[in-house]
Amino acid sequence: ILLCDFWKIDLQKLNLIKEDILKQPLEPKKHSDSFCGLYVDGTGKLTFDMADATFASFKIYSQYDYPIYLFIPHNTDSDEISKIIQKYPNTKVYSIPPLKNALEYNSWMMNYPWFLIDPKFENVMTMQEDSATIKDGWEDYVLNGNWDYIGSPWKSDITVLTKNGPLKTLRVGNGGHSFRKLSKIKKVVEFINNNGGQHKYFTGIKINGELKQQNSWLAEDAMIVSVGATFDLLKLPTEQEAKRFGHEPIELSLYMDK
Repeated sequence: ILLCDFWKIDLQKLNLIKEDILKQPLEPKKHSDSFCGLYVDGTGKLTFDMADATFASFKIYSQYDYPIYLFIPHNTDSDEISKIIQKYPNTKVYSIPPLKNALEYNSWMMNYPWFLIDPKFENVMTMQEDSATIKDGWEDYVLNGNWDYIGSPWKSDITVLTKNGPLKTLRVGNGGHSFRKLSKIKKVVEFINNNGGQHKYFTGIKINGELKQQNSWLAEDAMIVSVGATFDLLKLPTEQEAKRFGHEPIELSLYMDK
């Protein structure tokens, strides 16, 4: 397992994992632009402590020192961002509009960051406060698999609904901490925009066959992978291949089994 997403783990376990990550040495590495990280916080409340373990894990378990794109609102505490840049100098900070809730975050994540990242960064690893890279070798795994997108499997069958009918039902995968090929994600977003854009194209979502939403405010990962899989715009892994990449959530005992 190369990474984990913590969002269903209780706070005590989350803090134990973060503490363990931050005990690892952060050694200097040669810079490379073959990959980049992507971290988005739309709340304006990002602090150094919130981002530290996630940033550290990406640096510790990568072959090289890759840049991280950090998108934050202008009202984020500048002292906290200075601390991040001081420890992780290969960070590219960009200002974005405040994203007041998860609905706005998902809409922004689907529509915008892929066109703000320098096209030379074809290989992108998205990350969040509640996720981390936990083992080296992830670059070789994703490149040898030649996937356009890989994230840990969902626990349920996801079926995204559109004005033209349901898309392909999927188990792969979670976008909170995921690998994506930039040019291929752009093609997916362009397909959606050519069909009227997010709020004219998507109409809802089913989980395990049960209707859960009847609106267009969907999770960005569900929108992107469903369109990509249905119209052969993305090469996705099997569920088993995705499980080798990441778990969401991860059991503490599994994480501690080095």
